[in-house]
Amino acid sequence: MPRQPDTTDRVAMRVATGRATRFQSDLLGSMLLDFAQGAVRTAVAKRLLKLDDMEDAVQETACRALARLKDFNPAKAGLKTWTSVIARSVIGDIRREYARDRRLFNHDIDGEEL
Repeated sequence: MPRQPDTTDRVAMRVATGRATRFQSDLLGSMLLDFAQGAVRTAVAKRLLKLDDMEDAVQETACRALARLKDFNPAKAGLKTWTSVIARSVIGDIRREYARDRRLFNHDIDGEEL
């Protein structure tokens, strides 16, 4: 059974379809940042992300959410859940970058482990 969109979902859909007022667009941007901060803080608390990278992850999450807003479907999930999924993807990208850097910088030029 599809879920019923709430006010936040309706604002997101208005912004995505270009029918939003400037206030609604600004409000959505603020909500996305709040949702992103919550999701990223949870990841930091679970030690999935370093505190130093928290702000970058929040910004990247909000940017990706705004860029993909037309893909948002309130019948499938709420805006907060949708943003949390994007945050998990961003955090996964950052963690893969950590792992790659560890592999790259753990060896000297000849390929021997340091």
